[in-house]
Amino acid sequence: QDGAFDGAVALARRLGFGDRFVPLSTDEVLRRTGSPHLRAGYLVPGDANIQPARLARGLRRVLLARGVTIHEETRVRRLRAGSPVRVETDTGEIRANRVVLGLNAWAAGWPGFGSRLVTWSSYMVLTEPIPDRLAEIGWTGREAIGDGRFANHYFRTTADGRIAFGGGGGRAGFGGRMGDWVTRDLGSVRLAARGFRRLYPQLRDVALEDAWGGPIDIAPDHLPTFGT
Repeated sequence: QDGAFDGAVALARRLGFGDRFVPLSTDEVLRRTGSPHLRAGYLVPGDANIQPARLARGLRRVLLARGVTIHEETRVRRLRAGSPVRVETDTGEIRANRVVLGLNAWAAGWPGFGSRLVTWSSYMVLTEPIPDRLAEIGWTGREAIGDGRFANHYFRTTADGRIAFGGGGGRAGFGGRMGDWVTRDLGSVRLAARGFRRLYPQLRDVALEDAWGGPIDIAPDHLPTFGT
C-alpha cells in the first residue's frame, strides 16, 4: 500500500487542491493513531465522518418540510423508460418526468448496473470503552482512518472512548443476490476483529463487545459512474 494515494494527491495538486492533503511521516502517523503498523499517510482536515442514520433522518425531515411525499416500504416491480417514466409498484403506478435511482448495493440486481458494481459485505467490531488507553497511545484527535487496501480497513473512535473498527475483508455477492451471506456474515466479523488485533497489538486485552454490518456497493476502480 506504500504510495497508494500518491496519484490522487498529485492530481489534486494539479487541479489546485493540493493543500487539502497534508503528508504525514511514520512518526507523525504513530503519534496521531497509536498504531505501530501504519508507515505513512495523509491528513485531510476538510473531511469528516457522517452518521448515516442521522443523515437519512435529517434528509427525511427536510424533504417532508418541503412538501415531498415519501412512500416507505413500497416495492418497485418495474421501471419503464419513456415520457413520462412509469414506475410500477405493488400497489399502483407512479409517473414522472424524471426518476433518480438511489439504490446502493441493491442496484446490483437491476439491469445495467450489475456490470458496473458488485455487492459486498462490510462489517465492524466495537471495543469496550477505553478512554484512558486511547490517551495512552495518543489517539485523542478523533481522527477517522482508512488504509489503502481494496477491501480497506476503516476505523475511528467514539464519543465514549471506544474504537469502531471495520473492513479488511468481506464477501462478494453476484447478480444482486442478497440473503444471510451479507446480513449474518460472521466471517467478515472475524476478519474485522483480526485486523483490529493486528493494527493495535498493544490493545490485545481489550474486549470486543459488539459487531454489525451489511451490504455495500463497490465499483472495480472505486470511482463513481454517471449515466442515463
